[in-house]
Amino acid sequence: MTKEVIIAIKGLQFVDDDNDSVEFITNGLYYLKNGKHYVLYDEIVEGYNEPAKNTIIFNDEKFEMIKKGVINTHMVFEERKKNSTYYEMPFGNLMIETNTKQVNIAEKEDEVTVTIKYGLDVNYVFVADCEITVKIKSKNAEELGLMG
Repeated sequence: MTKEVIIAIKGLQFVDDDNDSVEFITNGLYYLKNGKHYVLYDEIVEGYNEPAKNTIIFNDEKFEMIKKGVINTHMVFEERKKNSTYYEMPFGNLMIETNTKQVNIAEKEDEVTVTIKYGLDVNYVFVADCEITVKIKSKNAEELGLMG
């Protein structure tokens, strides 16, 4: 995997019979150090000039998403564990709890895909079952038309 990567993040929420989907694609940096994957990227937050600086850290046991800037949070996903954190936004804070059911990591030469299935509670109230897929591809692979 190269240092320069393309990151595609797709989130799904399953509420009753409705499915809500959000997808985000950006450039970033990738490192593998001491058995942990590190991904750094900026995220533009609608209505704000400065981006959120995001870091993803993961291995076979744990997936962490850290946001700093307009949004601040440190979300942790560990299979069969419930983790709590504050999700700090300009208009207020939310208590977020993730009840992680499954974490799958698939690695190829120029690509890593992480899929997480979890229950989401906001301010101690169950909101939805969710799924997030993070696909990290070498930038040279994307240029060859391999993103998808």
